Amino acid sequence: MGAQQSRQQQLLAGWSLADAAALQQKLPGSEHDALLQVRKRALAAVTGRPWPDRKSEYWRYTSLQALSSGRYRPVEAGEGPMVQEALLADSWRLVVVNGRLRRDLSTLPREKGIDILSLSDLAGAAPEDAAALLGDWPEQFDDGFFAAFNAAFAADGLLVTLADGCRAERPLEVVFLSSGDGAVIFPRLHVRLGRGSALRLIERHEGAGRYWSDGVASFDLDGNARLEHVRVLCDDEDAVNIATAALHIGADACYDGFLLSLGGMMTHQQYKADLLGEGGECRLNGAYLGHGRQHHDCISDITHDVPATRSHQVFKGVLDDRAHGVFQGRIVVRPGAQQTDGHQLNKTLLLSDRAEIDTKPELEIYADDVKCSHGATAGELDKDALFYLRSRGLADGQARALLINAFIADALNEIGDEDLRDALNALVARALNRQRAGGE
Repeated sequence: MGAQQSRQQQLLAGWSLADAAALQQKLPGSEHDALLQVRKRALAAVTGRPWPDRKSEYWRYTSLQALSSGRYRPVEAGEGPMVQEALLADSWRLVVVNGRLRRDLSTLPREKGIDILSLSDLAGAAPEDAAALLGDWPEQFDDGFFAAFNAAFAADGLLVTLADGCRAERPLEVVFLSSGDGAVIFPRLHVRLGRGSALRLIERHEGAGRYWSDGVASFDLDGNARLEHVRVLCDDEDAVNIATAALHIGADACYDGFLLSLGGMMTHQQYKADLLGEGGECRLNGAYLGHGRQHHDCISDITHDVPATRSHQVFKGVLDDRAHGVFQGRIVVRPGAQQTDGHQLNKTLLLSDRAEIDTKPELEIYADDVKCSHGATAGELDKDALFYLRSRGLADGQARALLINAFIADALNEIGDEDLRDALNALVARALNRQRAGGE
């Protein structure tokens, strides 16, 4: 049996193409031909090519063997793990369990100008619009393999829209809860900000079990809009979280994003940002903590399409035991995009001689009046600083903890909201305490 024929008969190990087609017939909106055809096209895009491997630039440092050979199945909505307290007490909250919105667990915004729709509701009310949303998957990374996988089987999703001039008074927290051993979950999140609107968005991923979350998100910012977006990954330590995000930033708009990666056996987060209007700004910062055999991988690809735009990236990581970190950051300045200001920096602290970091910052500049920089460093804790702290009476463990916390806190200072920054600092402190207590 040829490789292509084998792929077409078996989408996942033990899960055939016939099983996949049967599931698509049961998904919300499948009675509408427009939605069914989009899902079939997405399935064909997945089965028509091999899984990405290390020959791909975006997967050079990350193996997918466990996924492609493991026994995973799309899962129906279930109870899910217990919902945790909100990171910010005054936030509106949407709870999504195994890819489906749970209104009974959610507190929907009641502010004028904020519209929340689920993809399943949209499929019933306007199937053509739902098909257009589902069919517009990001194809920047590996021809959109995992984004197409999501489009083929996503049963639900969220569409958050702010009208022109709407400035949300309270933050919106979207909690994605996943569960099930061998389950595949397909979260979707689409955010559209009208001209002059503003939103603080917290996206949190948690779960229980050996699941695989394959997510897609898009963020469209019209002129002079502002989005503060924090994504927090606290998945189960046996879980895999792969996500693709597409950002479209208009004139004088600002996307201010932060990624905090704490949990999961393997995380692979891909961001593609396009600065499409003069005065636009993209801030994409983050921090990752790895221990045991965790693998944290972040890819950013920021394109300055027009003049007078800015981008800023600072990623910091702490890796212990045999943890592996990856950062691939790319800034592209298109011809004619003069007066571009782009900055990119990756710093990693290695606490073990078995921990590993692969970092690859890149610049592609096709204009001459620009100010761009990039850099990467990796090293151990400063021995002089440790000696100084111990000489002041601190035990070795206390001194190390103080320096590690200070290193990560410097990354979290990129978050402007003080309450949110404090909440994330508390999450980091708890994660570091668990690592110190457990070891490998």
